[in-house]
Amino acid sequence: MSTLARIAAWTIASAGWLGCAGGASTPPATASSIAPKEAIAAPPQDPQPILTSTKAKLRRNIAFESCHVSFHASGGDPAAAVTQMAQGCADVTGMHPLGPPVTASASTSFPLHAEAGHCYRVYGVASGTVQDLDVRIQDSSGGVAGQDETDNATPVLSEDGAVCFDASDQATVQAAIGAGSGSYAVQVWSD
Repeated sequence: MSTLARIAAWTIASAGWLGCAGGASTPPATASSIAPKEAIAAPPQDPQPILTSTKAKLRRNIAFESCHVSFHASGGDPAAAVTQMAQGCADVTGMHPLGPPVTASASTSFPLHAEAGHCYRVYGVASGTVQDLDVRIQDSSGGVAGQDETDNATPVLSEDGAVCFDASDQATVQAAIGAGSGSYAVQVWSD
C-alpha cells in the first residue's frame, strides 16, 4: 500500500472514530483533499538495480532501449523469438550473438567468459503463462554486474545499455521465472 493510500485510510478511519466518540463530525478524507492531483497521477519511479560488481559496470545508451520496446513475442518457439528480438537490436548495438539461445523451464545458470573491454546484453523471451522472466549477470566473485528490473516476459539486460567488463572474468548468466510457468530462452550478445 502506498504512503498516500495509508494516509487516506488512516484519515478516514480517524474521522469515523472521532464521529463515534462524540467528537465533531468530519467528512471522510479523499485522495484529492490530501495531495495535489498531480502527485496521485505520477507513477512510482522504478528502483535502480543494486550493482555490486567490481569487474563490470553498466554502460547506458538510450538508443539501445528503442530497438526492443516494440517487440512482441507471437508465441511458439522462445528460442526463435529471442533471436528475432536480439536481431532487431543488432544495427543499433553493433552486437552479435555469442552462441545459440539457452532454453529452460526452471531456474538456470550458465557461464559467460567475459572479455576485458567488451560489453554484453542478455535477451530473454518466455512463453506459456510466464508473466515475469528475470535475468542477471554475476561476476566470478559473486558481485551483481547487471540485472533486469522489469516485470515482463521479454527482459533485456540492460534495457538502455549493456554490461561492460573492465577485466576478463568467468561470469555467470542467471535466469529464473518470477511469475507464471512455461518455457523460456535467453541469448547473450556482445560487441
